[in-house]
Amino acid sequence: MASWKDNPIELYRVFVEEEFRHSDVHEKRIRWFVGLISALLGGVVVGLFRAEEWYEFAFLAIGPLLISATAYLAVLSSRSIYNRFIISVTMRAKLEQALGMTEPVNAGIHEGGYWPAEPLVFADHLESRRKHTSSKQWFDDVSPKGFSYWCTFLFRGCQLLGIAMLVAIALLAVFSAAGAL
Repeated sequence: MASWKDNPIELYRVFVEEEFRHSDVHEKRIRWFVGLISALLGGVVVGLFRAEEWYEFAFLAIGPLLISATAYLAVLSSRSIYNRFIISVTMRAKLEQALGMTEPVNAGIHEGGYWPAEPLVFADHLESRRKHTSSKQWFDDVSPKGFSYWCTFLFRGCQLLGIAMLVAIALLAVFSAAGAL
């Protein structure tokens, strides 16, 4: 059986492609969920302008429930694929270290070149890795931050919006049934 050492550059290429693939899938899922939530929200708003009877308002309560459920699933989906992305970054980081890409470039190889005292890997990435004693510790620290944080924030906000809409629709149904509208 062949070792990763037999063709490390090919392995590096695979890791980078996997990282880009996970990033692309993550962005597509976010767009899909945002589109679905927007369509549900639009349907509920249009329904609110059309509804007159209490049972029509009660039927509209399905919309906010679907918005909240969709946003919940979006959070789970976003975290799942983002975690796969972070794992890909972790594997690439380990390979970069094994290939010596985290060590300063030899000045003799790059005479007249740029930044011979720096490694091939960008310095900020190295600093974030060096702060942790293990890849698991780095993963646990990085995974709830960045793009994942903002996606979770967005979809949690959509969940709260769905709950607020549900309460408002329930009140509209009650007032409609009482003849107050």
